[in-house]
Amino acid sequence: MSNHTMEEIEELFGRLLDVDLPVPPSADVNAALRLVDCMESKGFSFKLTDLAPKSLYDCRWRATLTHGKREFSAEDTQPAVAICIAAAAALTGQSDT
Repeated sequence: MSNHTMEEIEELFGRLLDVDLPVPPSADVNAALRLVDCMESKGFSFKLTDLAPKSLYDCRWRATLTHGKREFSAEDTQPAVAICIAAAAALTGQSDT
């Protein structure tokens, strides 16, 4: 999904999911988590992992959505962005594993 802009990814959510988000999910973690709720209702499992839990300065998050044996994950310094990229990968079937 790295060759798509965040606007294109958010447009994808509008086309494929029936979810009304008042703010872009990549800019607001609460909106991103509402997106996750929608994905979970479609049978996905979700996990958000802090990749630098003991660091006061480093920030890195991994969002993972799984469906059956397929796993879709993304990493970013912002959890909302990681969630959006993983969700877009899951919706388009672009698995890393």
